[in-house]
Amino acid sequence: MSRGLSPLLEKLLLQAEQGKSLVHITQRKTEAQKAYDKTMAQLETFVPKTAAKPAVKKARIIKPANLIQTP
Repeated sequence: MSRGLSPLLEKLLLQAEQGKSLVHITQRKTEAQKAYDKTMAQLETFVPKTAAKPAVKKARIIKPANLIQTP
């Protein structure tokens, strides 16, 4: 079961797989959502708040008719 998950997520996954009722599965889903929210909050602290937007190059339209030289 070593999937590189945190111990909490491994525990939740194991419990969800063993869940015998809809109530237990729903409870695990709620716990997983809380763990996801906590993890996302931790990740956001590592991401710069003002990330630079990638530069977009100006579109260059190439017309095939202009490439042909006519006498």
